[in-house]
Amino acid sequence: MQNKTQTDILPMKSMFLFAALAIFFCLTTNAQAIAEGKLASHNSLTFAQNINGNDRIVDRRNRCQSLDIQEQYAVGVRMFDFRVRPDKDGKAQAAHGRIVYDVNLEKEYEWLNSKGDVWIRIMIENSRLPWKKDSYFKWFRKYTAELVKKYPNIRFVGGYGARGGGQVADKLPHQPQINQYIWSISSGNGIVPAPERFAKENNIKNKTMINNESWSMFDFVEYLFIEED
Repeated sequence: MQNKTQTDILPMKSMFLFAALAIFFCLTTNAQAIAEGKLASHNSLTFAQNINGNDRIVDRRNRCQSLDIQEQYAVGVRMFDFRVRPDKDGKAQAAHGRIVYDVNLEKEYEWLNSKGDVWIRIMIENSRLPWKKDSYFKWFRKYTAELVKKYPNIRFVGGYGARGGGQVADKLPHQPQINQYIWSISSGNGIVPAPERFAKENNIKNKTMINNESWSMFDFVEYLFIEED
């Protein structure tokens, strides 16, 4: 099979961008109605291009959002789920499992800090390897302490290990009650993750669960407003 040329890829990217923009501009009246509930997005940073995986596999199994952070905020999201880990130089990178995403984290923090009404549940995508786990946890405690000081208008909570380890950043408040309406093995979609398919089939139905008492967390938040044909 021949590799796709740059001229083949550009039209595909243009079509994807057009579709994403069309979805976003459709989220108007309903988005305003839902903004008053406690809406959270799951794996909020996975909208970005992955930099170390097969696009087709990553899009099916790892991607949980299509809208970027500002677009998620525009449709009512007020709690964001950030998963990070250190790169080889000790710099934070957005991650989900082994996949790393091309995200300018500082830019996202700065924008959200300017809003003043945002929560971030921050977690570390930690390694299960013992000789890495300890160093990852040490890095994460220092990293989260710096974030709290640098971005005082964001309420950081959680600080857990995404792959176990309990509350790693123990100086952060525990997360509040979060009801997750996301793909899981028990959702009936088999053992292969299918976040977007689940969102298409269930977000409209689960939208009624959003309230002001506890947080409701969703994959692909645009499907709260657009019903699958």
